[in-house]
Amino acid sequence: LSAEEKLEQVIKKNDENDIDVLVVTKLEEIAYLTNLRSGEISFSSSFKAKALINSEKCFIYTDLRKITPDIKEKLGSKFIFENENGDFSKDLEDFPEQLNVGYDFYSMNLSDCRGLERLKHKLIEVKESPIAQMKAVKNPQELEHLKECFLKTDIVVNRAICWLNQKLEHGENISEKDFSDKVKSL
Repeated sequence: LSAEEKLEQVIKKNDENDIDVLVVTKLEEIAYLTNLRSGEISFSSSFKAKALINSEKCFIYTDLRKITPDIKEKLGSKFIFENENGDFSKDLEDFPEQLNVGYDFYSMNLSDCRGLERLKHKLIEVKESPIAQMKAVKNPQELEHLKECFLKTDIVVNRAICWLNQKLEHGENISEKDFSDKVKSL
């Protein structure tokens, strides 16, 4: 699915749940929603960001220096990039009418929770993120990729165990580092 199609599904789910604005702080959910990846976080393809999703658009708070014109064009006009130093809770304060603000308590840090608590808006704790629900559904290509990954993993595990057993049968002392190096070489 395109980022715009995913956004439309989230907006529809927000509407069904009577949520005017959804706060998203899980990095992997923002990466999934936007179809964007980064190498800025070790051992993760996500990027540092937070997002607000209203009935029309997704406002992403991130490092603007990393957002190229190509990225903006690819995502289209429904994705608006804001400075990562901007405080989304302060942006929510600017709305004159009361909003129903959805959030996932268990994915937020204390500072973000406190920022939401000081708002005049009605806070609605989302039991399960609509993005997490979408992310859990795999298409045939994703399923095939997972199968390939599990097969590769199984082969490495099997070869590593065979190598370790052979070394131990010959009375060799194998350290964790030796084993780790062998696994990396496979």
